[in-house]
Amino acid sequence: MRKSIYTYYIWILLTYVLLLSLTACRGYGGETPDEPKSTETYRLQIEWSQAQQAQIRYPLFLYLFDEQGAFIRREKIENKNSMVSWKLPKGVYAYSLLSGFDEAIYSLPIEYGFRSFFSPQSNPIYPLLMGRGKVDLQQDISAKIQLEYMVARISFCFTEVPDEVKNISISITPVYAGCAFDGNYWKTEKTYWTTLQADGKGIWTATSNYIFPSEKGKILITLKVEKSNGTESHTMNYTEPFKAGVPYKIYGSFHNGSLTIEQGEVTEWLPEKEIEFPLDDQPIDTPVDEPEKEQPTDDIEIVYDDTLPVQGSFWKGFYVALAAENKGDIQALLLAPVQWFSTVKEAVSLVSKYEKDGWKNWRLLSVAEAKVFVEDATLNWEEIITLFQTHHYDLLVSEKGHRYLCGNFDSTFSFTNNTILKAGKTVKYWTRAVKEVIVKKP
Repeated sequence: MRKSIYTYYIWILLTYVLLLSLTACRGYGGETPDEPKSTETYRLQIEWSQAQQAQIRYPLFLYLFDEQGAFIRREKIENKNSMVSWKLPKGVYAYSLLSGFDEAIYSLPIEYGFRSFFSPQSNPIYPLLMGRGKVDLQQDISAKIQLEYMVARISFCFTEVPDEVKNISISITPVYAGCAFDGNYWKTEKTYWTTLQADGKGIWTATSNYIFPSEKGKILITLKVEKSNGTESHTMNYTEPFKAGVPYKIYGSFHNGSLTIEQGEVTEWLPEKEIEFPLDDQPIDTPVDEPEKEQPTDDIEIVYDDTLPVQGSFWKGFYVALAAENKGDIQALLLAPVQWFSTVKEAVSLVSKYEKDGWKNWRLLSVAEAKVFVEDATLNWEEIITLFQTHHYDLLVSEKGHRYLCGNFDSTFSFTNNTILKAGKTVKYWTRAVKEVIVKKP
């Protein structure tokens, strides 16, 4: 009996020792004999450059994600001489490189991946640039990233602001809320707004504001002006979406009641254009497309003279704005020596009453005539200025934001672009009358 008990305990002890041995063998090396080893690693080196107009701002932030888009690691790149070289297990990886990225401004989810969106919680002070890509790491690879702008740049400037103005703010809506590490925009719409700063001399500005673009072709821009006696608002509909990599300048003058969106030349950004509209309750950013009414022919005076008028010169004391030959006769438009700065209603009265050297029945340039005149004047601007000064003519105004009435007092043109816009009722414009004559030789 005692022997069988001893035998029983010996078998228990042997079983226990065997189990310990098996456990130790399994734990050694962290894998069982039938599990395949995955120890192949390769080097991933990251190089970067910028698009032609872009400028990189350091530090850069490089984010690495796995094939499913899960976050793996982040590296801060302090300067252009830094090098990123990682030893990684073979597999598929995604990466995203950011410039102008401030984690104190941009809000990231607690857990984020390659397709996670981030958005600014306050107005960014630097433009955001991004470059991204994917790589199947089966050998040592050197990947190259090109950084491109993800935002548009907007500057604001208003001149001749009255002293009674206490505050000016601008809002732009809609714009995208942000973007993801994979480069897709967060298409949730939000409103961007900022306040302007005064210099004490009637100029209010806000420079280098950065916004995400929008795919919508109509953007509402609202200008709020706070005065001591209340707040007034001015709005416009900008008919094109803001684009990434393009700088915009919104400016205007409280003297002539005009507000302009310009895309001027900035070397580190893409080329720009300008769009102009008045500071009026009626948005007039839509170019004039409707057919123009024909000018009346009853007021065309026939003159007999040995000297025929020549376009771009003076004839009988008047500048010949346009001239065309018709069967040996010359049909010409004579430009008035004076001009006025007034509302449409005032301009109608001024032109109808105008008389010079016995010439009556003056009118405005038609839309078609205005386009031809602008084209000719811009090509010969210096010569025209000299002629006007010699003959004591009021000089043409070519500053941005200034427009001339044309058509039937319902359209405007500018010497800074070739766009015809609708006239606002309460906005002041320049008015320059013309007299149409037909000159025949005796």
